[in-house]
Amino acid sequence: MDPATLAAQVGQLDISEMPLQGTRPPHFRADMSPDEIQRAIREYQEWFEQDRQVSPGPAPYIDRDSLIEGQISRRRQHERHFNSRAGVQWYMSIVGFAKHSSSAPLEALERVNFSQMLVRKVHIGSYLLCRTITPCIRLTSIQMVVEDPEGVAQNLSIYNFPTTLECSLDYLDLLFPLGTVIAIREPTFKAATQGPCPFLRVDTPTDIAFIGPHSPLLNDLTWHSGTHVPRSLALPETVESWRERGNAYFKASDWLPAAIAYSHGLALDPDAAVLLSNRSEAFLRLNYFSGALHDARRILSMTGIAESLVNKAWFRAGKAEYARGQYDAAEASFVQWQRGHPEDPAVLEWITRSQQRLAEKRTGNFDWAEMFRISQKEKHLDVADYQGPLAVGNMDHYGGGRGMVSTRDIGVGELLLVSKPFVAIYAEDLSDRQVVMSVDLISKTMNKRTGSAALSRIVEKMYGNPDTHDLVYHLRQPGDVMIIRATAPIQAGSEITLRYTAEISYVARHAVLRKHMIASCDCQLCKEDQNDGEAAIQRRHELYTSFSDTELQRQSLAELRSLEQELMATCVPSRSAVRPMTATVQHAIAEKIRSLYIPGTLSEAIEEDMKALESFGFVVLDRATSDDSAASPDQPVFMMVRIAWTFLLLNDEGKAVCWLKAALWLFNASIGGGKELFMLVLMPILSKMDMQSFGERVL
Repeated sequence: MDPATLAAQVGQLDISEMPLQGTRPPHFRADMSPDEIQRAIREYQEWFEQDRQVSPGPAPYIDRDSLIEGQISRRRQHERHFNSRAGVQWYMSIVGFAKHSSSAPLEALERVNFSQMLVRKVHIGSYLLCRTITPCIRLTSIQMVVEDPEGVAQNLSIYNFPTTLECSLDYLDLLFPLGTVIAIREPTFKAATQGPCPFLRVDTPTDIAFIGPHSPLLNDLTWHSGTHVPRSLALPETVESWRERGNAYFKASDWLPAAIAYSHGLALDPDAAVLLSNRSEAFLRLNYFSGALHDARRILSMTGIAESLVNKAWFRAGKAEYARGQYDAAEASFVQWQRGHPEDPAVLEWITRSQQRLAEKRTGNFDWAEMFRISQKEKHLDVADYQGPLAVGNMDHYGGGRGMVSTRDIGVGELLLVSKPFVAIYAEDLSDRQVVMSVDLISKTMNKRTGSAALSRIVEKMYGNPDTHDLVYHLRQPGDVMIIRATAPIQAGSEITLRYTAEISYVARHAVLRKHMIASCDCQLCKEDQNDGEAAIQRRHELYTSFSDTELQRQSLAELRSLEQELMATCVPSRSAVRPMTATVQHAIAEKIRSLYIPGTLSEAIEEDMKALESFGFVVLDRATSDDSAASPDQPVFMMVRIAWTFLLLNDEGKAVCWLKAALWLFNASIGGGKELFMLVLMPILSKMDMQSFGERVL
C-alpha cells in the first residue's frame, strides 16, 4: 500500500476518542531516595494500568523522511558523545511487567505489514518482514528505523540483544547494517511515550530472525522504496564470499557478526564444512557452547571431510563439552584430537583438567586451599559442579513447586552442593562512561548497575545455550562459586533450605525477603522475633541502625553495657538464648575490655565472648576461665580465635588449644578445607595476634 494512500485512509477514520500517543510515564532518577523510589513505582504502576485500558488503534501517519532524519540526528549526537569521551551517560530501564515472547515457528505465521497493525497490540499469529533504513543508536535498547515492503517506516527498539551490552556504534553497524532484512515474530506495536511516534518493541532476541538474500520469504517480494537501501553495502552472493566476510569479522574479534555471516553462507550450502568449523569456533568465543558443539558434531557426522577439519572439530567439541560440564565426553574428544597431535602440550593440559573436573564432580573432593589462593588473583574459578546427597523433589506440603530434599541422613559440615553461577557480573566488568540502572516493578526496588547488566547476560546465555539452565541462582551473592554445607544434622527426605539474607534485624531481613516476593518466614529466629512483639522488633531495629562496627568500637565500656541491657529488655523472658544482635554488642564489649589492657580483666573478655557465642546459638560446655593475669572479628569463628588468644595471654595454653580447635571445627563445618584453608583465610588475624606458628603447631 502506498504511504500517501495509507495516510488518506487513516485521515478518514474517526479516532478522535482514541489516544494513540501514550501519556508520559513517571520519571526515575538514579539519585532517588528509597521513599522516592517507592512513590515513583506506585505512580508508574498506576500509569501502566491506566495506559493498559486504552484499546488498540491504528498508528498515526508519520512522515517517513522526518522519521529518518530524526534518527540520523540522534546517531550524530551519540557519535559526538562517544568521540568526545567526556561525561557519563545514565540510562534507566523498567522491568517487571508482562512482555510477549513468541514460541511459534516462523513458517507457522502469516506476514503482516504496518498498515494492518494496531498500536497497543501484540500481533499473535503474524510476523513482520522489514529492513533497516537508518544506522542504530543504543540506549537501554538498540533503536533504529525500519520499513516494511510497502515503504511504511516505524521506529524499532530491541532489548536484550546478545553482545550489545556497552557495545560501540560501529559494532551495531556490523550487526544491523543498512538494508538488513529481519522477520519479527508476533510483533508488539507500542504507543509513543516520548514524542508522537509509536514503536515496535522486541524484548526477546529469539523473536528476531535474520533473513538472507536467498530466503524463500523474499521470493516475488518487491520493496516499494526500491531494491536497495541507500548507502547499504552489497551482500555477498556465494558461500566463499560469506566465508571471507565472516573471517574478516572474526579477525576483528567481532564474533557474533562473524557467526551471522557464516550462517548466511550455510543457508546457501548447509554442508559447507569450513563454515561449520569456523562458526563453531566463533560460538566458542561467544560462550555459545550448545551451538559450538552442534556444529562440531555435524562435521564429525559427515564423510569425506579433510582431516584438519575433523581434528579441529574434535578439539572444539571437547572445549564445548568441558564448558557444559560434560567432562567425560570432553576428555574423549581431546583424546581423539591427541591421536593426530601427540606432541601438542595444550591438549595434555585439557585432558588433565577434564580428569580433575570429572573427579571433583563425582567425588566432591576439591582442593579448597588452592581454590582460595587462585580466588585472590582470579575472579572466575575453573571447578566442577558437584551434587551431594540431595535431589529435586515436589514440595506438596508448601503448596507445590520444587525444592531440594536429602536422599539420606546428612551430618553437620557435609558437602551438599558446589555450583558456579549462571552468570557473574562484577562492577569492574562494566564501563565507567555509561551507567544503566533498572527499576523492578515486581520487587519494587531499583537494581544496581551490576544487577541490570546481569539480566542482559542471563538473556544472552540462554540465547546461546538454550538447552542448559540452572535450578539454583545466587546472583545477589558475591563470589564465583557457591558452596553449600549442612549446618545441622539433616534426616533423609527432609527439605534443604538456603537463607535469603544474613541480616540480624527482623525488619532488615524482611525487607530483603520482600524483594524476592516472600511475604513471611517460618524460621526459628523469625518466630522468636515475632513472639517478642512488634514494638520490640521496631525498637531493636532502631538500636541496630544506630550503630555500626566502627561506632561500637568508639563507645565506652559503660555505653556498650547499657546498649546490651537495652537489647536484652526487648526480649520476652521465655525467649531462647539465640539473640544475634545482642551477640554483636557482647563481642564489642569483649574487644573493649581487651583494648583497655587492665590487669586481671582478660577473663572478663573471655566471659563476654562466651556469652556472645551463646547468643549466636552455640552451647559453651567449658565456661571456666583463669584468674591469672587486630582486626575486630564479629563472627563466631573469629570470636573463638580471640578467646584462644586471650587464654594464651593468661598463660593457659590448654584452653587456648581447645578454643582454636573449636574454631577450626566450626570453620570446617561451615566452609570446609581443613587446617590448610583455615590457616590461609585467617592468616591476617593470626599474624596480627602472633598466633600463626602456634596454630601450625597445635592444629
